[in-house]
Amino acid sequence: MNTLTIPQIFANFSFYKENYISIINNPDQYYVPVQGAEVQIWPLTAHQLFLGDLLQLWFAGKWTVDNKRKLLINTILRDKTLDQTEQDLFVYEIKGSSISGEDSSTAWSRSENKAVDISVGSIFQFYCVFKGLSRPIQTFNSAEKLKSAI
Repeated sequence: MNTLTIPQIFANFSFYKENYISIINNPDQYYVPVQGAEVQIWPLTAHQLFLGDLLQLWFAGKWTVDNKRKLLINTILRDKTLDQTEQDLFVYEIKGSSISGEDSSTAWSRSENKAVDISVGSIFQFYCVFKGLSRPIQTFNSAEKLKSAI
């Protein structure tokens, strides 16, 4: 299985936006690993994020930040509508402590076309949104696994 990078995803962002539903419903496409995309919140278990995870989080506006750097997760929790044109920062890495609340998160800036370090504030809130994602069931055909091992 190939590993994607964040710059590769944003180089083809319109493709992922158009094919979002089919990607999140297909386990082979959903579970494509993304380099550097992870959630590491101490003392909880670290999690690798997959393409489908990121697409769900971004296109639902749950892990995005507007141009004014106001966290959209707070807007969502207050049932306000999202302005899709304001989305600039797409969070893909969250590291920190659930006890102290300190974080060192990374997002992709579409306007700057590069990764930027940001603070998301409530990392536990971001973690809970991530844990609430619906994922397709991965099925492994033992015969195919055996063939690939040979």
